[in-house]
Amino acid sequence: MTLQMLYKQGLILPNHSNNTGQKPLIIGLAEQINVQLQYIYRGTYGLVSKEEIEGAGVGSQEAAAKGI
Repeated sequence: MTLQMLYKQGLILPNHSNNTGQKPLIIGLAEQINVQLQYIYRGTYGLVSKEEIEGAGVGSQEAAAKGI
């Protein structure tokens, strides 16, 4: 939801009138903020290690072919 909100408001779109270059401020409990940061990271980069790719059911040869 967070990424959709930022996208729909134009805050993370290059050359959008609402993108002033200022980064969004997330307010909340430390645990909630860490979960949101992990969510944003995962939404941006997806699976980031060979182990994660294999854990998702992809074979080790195919995971290695992804260059991770």
